[in-house]
Amino acid sequence: MASTGSTFTSTELTGERRAEAARLYAKLEERIMERDQVGASEAYYDLVRAGRPLSEIASEAVRIHAPYTHVPYHERIDDGYPNFVNNDHCLLSVRAGLDLAKMVPSHLLMLPMAQSIWYIPSGLDIWNQKLNKAPGHYTRGLKGTSANPPAPVVYWP
Repeated sequence: MASTGSTFTSTELTGERRAEAARLYAKLEERIMERDQVGASEAYYDLVRAGRPLSEIASEAVRIHAPYTHVPYHERIDDGYPNFVNNDHCLLSVRAGLDLAKMVPSHLLMLPMAQSIWYIPSGLDIWNQKLNKAPGHYTRGLKGTSANPPAPVVYWP
């Protein structure tokens, strides 16, 4: 039997799959850090098309977002006034997405996580949003939001 030159061992295929997964997760992280909801969603759909498991995608979403989650402190005092945020809702959404996936038909099991991935970039940098220095959930409708926002603050290195 002649070799076609394109025969791969299972180890090589596994290595290729890992490399492809790493590339796709890097794209997801890049889009989230750029606060790009559409791009993060596209990266998520690429992961789904690549057959990545839901639990793995959830784990990576938490890994990307968790360092920027301001917990347990959800308030700041600005000019004597309390200012509240709750950006842990993005992490809670990932958990809910895993639970909801068990309640929908199998062909829709990746759908609940799509909502979480869409929301994470907009909940990434809450305090700079509140100060109108970064785009996102809290600056919708405000004028003068910075086109070049500062990098999000890492709370949990």
